[in-house]
Amino acid sequence: MPQTYVKPELPPGTKVADVVPTDLKAQELGPKTRVLCINRGSEPYIDKCDARDYIVPPGFFEVEYEVAEHFRLRSVVQGSRDPVTGAQDTYIAIIGIDPPERCLPFSKADQEMFLQAVEAIDRTVVEQEQGGKGTVVPTSRARARTAGQAGSRRRDLSVQENDSTREAPGAMTPPVDGDAIRAGRGEEVE
Repeated sequence: MPQTYVKPELPPGTKVADVVPTDLKAQELGPKTRVLCINRGSEPYIDKCDARDYIVPPGFFEVEYEVAEHFRLRSVVQGSRDPVTGAQDTYIAIIGIDPPERCLPFSKADQEMFLQAVEAIDRTVVEQEQGGKGTVVPTSRARARTAGQAGSRRRDLSVQENDSTREAPGAMTPPVDGDAIRAGRGEEVE
């Protein structure tokens, strides 16, 4: 039976030395390399990676690089994604990999501003690209402009009864002796 290890809690303020060989200046970065990260927000970041649930408290934390990278890519700050370049700000940053200015906690004012955005895209960039045009177009008007959707050119969807559209006699009565039943009895069915 394999042994398990649960890392014990140490008293607050206890410093733990990381003992590595003296000739090792840096560790090769791989998926399982443990990296120091920061949750820049004031709320816990909750996510799933490889079918495991994670709750990341605000502040510094340590986790494998592959998990940290997954969190960093998914923790987009609302209203920060530039739709032109794809650049975006994230709540999770990896210390020593991300630029130092992206590894600082967000202020309360910044976080309140983020909550005003309803999506990841920064709409001000879109408006600037369109020359300051930030008008909302009603869906019905936009639909009318698309091919085949002009209001006056609607198809006639009315149904008129004539000899070819009348209901066939007995069409709505359920079959008493259907093909499946007859075939089940061994009868020849078309």
